[in-house]
Amino acid sequence: MKGGVLIIGSLFWDIHQNKHQNVRLNWRNNHLQMNNRIHVRVPIWYGRTSGKDEKKVYTMVFSAVLLANQWGTAYVVPFKLETYNYTDVYHQAKYLSYAEGADDTHVVKGDNKWCVIGILFNPKFDAAQKLAILNQYEQQLEAENLGDVYSRFCIAPEPSILSKLGEIMIPWPLATNTKIQPALDKLDFIIATCPRQNIAAYPDATAIKALVSRDERDYFYNNVANGITTYQDREILEA
Repeated sequence: MKGGVLIIGSLFWDIHQNKHQNVRLNWRNNHLQMNNRIHVRVPIWYGRTSGKDEKKVYTMVFSAVLLANQWGTAYVVPFKLETYNYTDVYHQAKYLSYAEGADDTHVVKGDNKWCVIGILFNPKFDAAQKLAILNQYEQQLEAENLGDVYSRFCIAPEPSILSKLGEIMIPWPLATNTKIQPALDKLDFIIATCPRQNIAAYPDATAIKALVSRDERDYFYNNVANGITTYQDREILEA
């Protein structure tokens, strides 16, 4: 099986992870074919807050309410190693987890379950093999006490983008350059950090701008500079 990771935010451009020096840079260098990254269109926008008090900023989530003409852009990056079975897929999920928050390698992150490492399969992938992998992955999610939280990766009344099996319920990505789509479609699956929405409604450009202007990390600007965008970005910049 050929796999990769879908990166929608700072995992693409950040080097460190809080006190853990070089952990994200090392993850990219050791596990990903960064030179073969594929710029893609996916349903992402700003849908949660991260940080505390004056350091709080809006960060990205997947969303089922975005129309195709509202999709943002991110990257799919192939793994360096081919995967042969569920265990290999799970190991890649743990590597991603460590880069996301280096205090553990859990696929359900944080006491408040703020994110889950999910799996998205190519629609052409063998259905029986897909189900076998997801059934095993569900057991790991249950072992990490995900429970019914999988149904809350959304802002009601939209549907959750995560199934109880850990499958990411969004369409297969589209390459921004259609000539590269065949390279993307050679992948059997991709994994991704799925952050959970934690606000009552999706923010407008003015609300996002208010937090962008005080963000010492420059999350928004670093995303834009690296080609990770939402359909709201022009309006946010104009604000």
